[in-house]
Amino acid sequence: MIKYMDKYWLSNTGDNDGFWTHEFNKHGTCVSTIDPSCIQSYSAGAEVFAFVNATINLFNTLDSFKALKDENIIPNSQLQYNLSSVNEALKKVTGVIPTVQCQSGGIKEIWYYFHVNGSIIDGDFKAFQSLGRSNCPSQVRFPPKKHHNSSVPTISNGTDSFLKNIYFFFFGRFLC
Repeated sequence: MIKYMDKYWLSNTGDNDGFWTHEFNKHGTCVSTIDPSCIQSYSAGAEVFAFVNATINLFNTLDSFKALKDENIIPNSQLQYNLSSVNEALKKVTGVIPTVQCQSGGIKEIWYYFHVNGSIIDGDFKAFQSLGRSNCPSQVRFPPKKHHNSSVPTISNGTDSFLKNIYFFFFGRFLC
């Protein structure tokens, strides 16, 4: 699991451990209320594993990068895209528009919202319309992401290099 997280769930500051701790403390605390009997062979901290596992499983169903690429919205420092086009492309991922967050006019985060029917461990996740409000302008950039570890491979799109694996700083909000 750590190997997977080191590849796909990276901090934009280079401190993965701190980022993962932040994500659990912010979004995984509802998991810590799970009755220990819900987790087979429960041991202290099993709820952290349950949260991370559920998050990874959900992440693997949310190919935002592909949805954007299919609409010719690709990472590039110079190009600008209509936020409405970005939203429509992302709507194809779950059927509802997520919240897109920007920093300095560039896409930084994509927030998806889910109701969980059943346990977060093995429940059914149903996407629902975003509760958040985008802070993006009507024209946005999709900047290539940089990584602090030069050993992480990059993929070239001809004009810019990007890391396919770090577009999701935040990829699910679990409501408990």
